[in-house]
Amino acid sequence: MNPDNIKELARKIDVKAKERNYVIADLQKIRREVKDNDLGDRPDQKPTSDIFRLSDFDNDFAFHCGGRNELQFNLKIREYDGERKIRYGMAIRLQPGRSDNLDIKKPVRRRVKLFNHYLEAHREEFSGLGMSYSIRKDDGEKVPSRLFRPHKIPGQLLGEEVTVVLGKREKPSVLTYDDILTLYDELLLLYKYIERNLEPEDSFDSDSFSPPADQKNPLPSDKNPLPSPKQPSSELLEQPGNELNPVNIEELAQGVNRKAGTGGYAVADLQDIRMDEKDNDLPDRPDQKPTSDIFRASDFSDDFVFHCGGRSELQFNLALRRFDGVWKVRYGAAFLYKLGRGMESLVSMRSRIRYFNEYLRANPEAFTGLKLWYEPKGSRKPRGDSPPREIPEQLLEEGTFFFIGRRSNPSEISYDDILTTFDKLLPLYKYIERNLSPEDFSKQEDSTQAPNEEHLSTSDTYETTAERTAATVSVERTHDRMRDVLAKRLASEHGRGNVHVERSTQHGKSIDLVVQTDGREWFYEVKPFSEPRLCLRKAIGQLLEYAYWSGSETPERLIVVGKSELDSRGEAYLSTLKERFSLPLEYQSVQVG
Repeated sequence: MNPDNIKELARKIDVKAKERNYVIADLQKIRREVKDNDLGDRPDQKPTSDIFRLSDFDNDFAFHCGGRNELQFNLKIREYDGERKIRYGMAIRLQPGRSDNLDIKKPVRRRVKLFNHYLEAHREEFSGLGMSYSIRKDDGEKVPSRLFRPHKIPGQLLGEEVTVVLGKREKPSVLTYDDILTLYDELLLLYKYIERNLEPEDSFDSDSFSPPADQKNPLPSDKNPLPSPKQPSSELLEQPGNELNPVNIEELAQGVNRKAGTGGYAVADLQDIRMDEKDNDLPDRPDQKPTSDIFRASDFSDDFVFHCGGRSELQFNLALRRFDGVWKVRYGAAFLYKLGRGMESLVSMRSRIRYFNEYLRANPEAFTGLKLWYEPKGSRKPRGDSPPREIPEQLLEEGTFFFIGRRSNPSEISYDDILTTFDKLLPLYKYIERNLSPEDFSKQEDSTQAPNEEHLSTSDTYETTAERTAATVSVERTHDRMRDVLAKRLASEHGRGNVHVERSTQHGKSIDLVVQTDGREWFYEVKPFSEPRLCLRKAIGQLLEYAYWSGSETPERLIVVGKSELDSRGEAYLSTLKERFSLPLEYQSVQVG
């Protein structure tokens, strides 16, 4: 990436967002939904579907169309510490327009308060970002501060010529358009949370922003360091419609249902998502009417509830009970390893746990801030509290309850905390339920242990020995089917004599597939995983060894083969490897029955 100016950078971001299906590409549609079609844009400007609009560009920066007085998606090109860099992320202008009208300033105060609340509740989501202040000098020039770790915006800055920026600064040579768009997608939750919760009638007590009496300089500096991060206080949780003080589990669940719908959370569409993942075949009880809620009244127990239809799925789960003698809310996702009414089979649950382990291995950062524990049959005492890890085979006993999430005092959390955690776990739910196949519901025994490439078959048949586990057998069969399907496809394209299956290298290794054409070679490494990231992780090291170990002949292309299509993040990852290290890496998917 090496844009000549801010206009070129913004235009290419608009194009890439649409081409690669980033959520931020629908920002104008999202703005209409959040603001009930009242965007408040200038009447002399035509509507646009772009993130950025030409008329909103300055010499070196741009903000999203309509974002002048919103929490704005922001771009800037300028020198930082003597180097030309791109700043990208979000910004809040603390002085809206050029007016002293208090009614105009109220939404700014509201945005700042909502920003501070969200940051305190979800601090781990901003661990890789920096925060800075852009301050207008008397001559009109805006001077950026150095980067600080994300923190609460001091209230006494409201009305000052200050812009607060949350994001990153990078040299163009080490930055890709996918880096910028990925961050924009991640910050959309913050944007929706703030802009959706604006209410014109809200008043703001200035005391809620007052600094300590001895604080002379509200801006962080080397002499005025930021305080250490702390847990959310009750003051921060006093958001309209967000207080959490449920009398019972039903009140808690209904509050989550309501807040999900009004807060724009992805999990609010859970029932639609379930229909998509299961091809409209939802195994709910036939005597119950369909619902659009996450939780249904008929599913409530005395102190817990799981999502409608979630008895035998990875279930979004809520509980209100005593843990270690203290009333707490338990919220997250759970497996109940048990046969009973509405349960499919223990084998299907083992398959779900296997997919859970696979996803966790490929995406460990997706579970930051959460805990994993289990409760044996007949016990309500959480055991094995730990950071999220793979569920081991030896814990799979009928009646065991596995949970990933949090347990918190109601006074320390909000409905937004619960729903943000549910949204965080939604990709895990989709991955598990989407990848279940008829084989996962058979009576054949399975294993939750992850497959290892050393156990993959290198024979031309699908025969196995009795000593090997059913899971290893299943993985080997899938690997070999994928390899053979791809070999036939390549043979039809390049000729049978130019495609070699399991070709040995001079170092005693075996390459899954090699194509020879016009004196050039292409190496293929097959990985039978549903998660592309795991395929890339397992295959790239092998391909590099085949290609570059001492005395090896360098191939023209190195291709990772997986079961699923590569997503935008995977494409960005491969693009980075190719640009920075000149590696001829590619990815290809092969679907097998």
